[in-house]
Amino acid sequence: MKKVIYIDTETTGLDKVKHGMRELAYIIEVDGEELESGLFKINPLTYNKEVEIDQKALDISNKTLDEITSDEYADSVDCFNSFIETLDKYIDKFDKEDKFIVNGYNTPFDTGFIQEWFKDNNHKYYGSYFNYKELDVFALVKFLKYMDFIDTPSDKLEIICEYFNVELEAHNALDDIRATKKLNSILTNRYLNIETPELIQKTLNQLEGPDKLSELEAVIMEYYLSKGYKLEKDQQEDDEKWNFKVEIDSLYKRKSLSVLMFDKDGIRPVFTTTHENYEDVYKAAFVHFKIGE
Repeated sequence: MKKVIYIDTETTGLDKVKHGMRELAYIIEVDGEELESGLFKINPLTYNKEVEIDQKALDISNKTLDEITSDEYADSVDCFNSFIETLDKYIDKFDKEDKFIVNGYNTPFDTGFIQEWFKDNNHKYYGSYFNYKELDVFALVKFLKYMDFIDTPSDKLEIICEYFNVELEAHNALDDIRATKKLNSILTNRYLNIETPELIQKTLNQLEGPDKLSELEAVIMEYYLSKGYKLEKDQQEDDEKWNFKVEIDSLYKRKSLSVLMFDKDGIRPVFTTTHENYEDVYKAAFVHFKIGE
């Protein structure tokens, strides 16, 4: 039985120790069926510890201190106890095999705050409810961008949702996690479905990178040998010493490859190419160093 809990938090800052949660939203899914969802609005000033509130965090979500400490927000301990009651409905905390897999968008950020919340309530058994092997839609997005399947200027949830036509009212925890869950479904069905093997094939092609690099190095070596350069083992005392180095770099929408020559004149670039993908980068390099060119 697969038990997944989608979780999103809204916090008073980025530091899980100094700051606290003001919203915790969850969706519980068992064997692919959504069974329950909820939203806790937590007054961060009711933690047992002293919680700092970063004004930038409030500005981003268009909230004020008065709003997040109003009667609409409950005491931390009451929210915590209700959350535990919810978890107990689905998890046998005495069964070490019965745990939720957590999924979200930048999941470690949210679970870090939840673990601190457990500590604040003197509850030592976070691991009785949650598997420490987490899922993360954000990590999947970064991987798909690296593989050139996604082209966006930012990894922010609202930008990725807009790219995939997923409705989102940003910085409301329940809306965020519903959008994340829908985004997760779209990405896994489109890119990880065994019946659509494009990602698998492209991943395998990328993993062949080291072999392509070795092949390119052999071609470059043949190129320079054909120009009269000698291997080190064949060089005489008066022969010019030389070597080369291949450097590969990756930035957003830019993959580059450079070849540096080491000889009596020092170190100098002899070839550089830049393209949007590795396939074109290698292709250009192989063409350039083709013997006879």
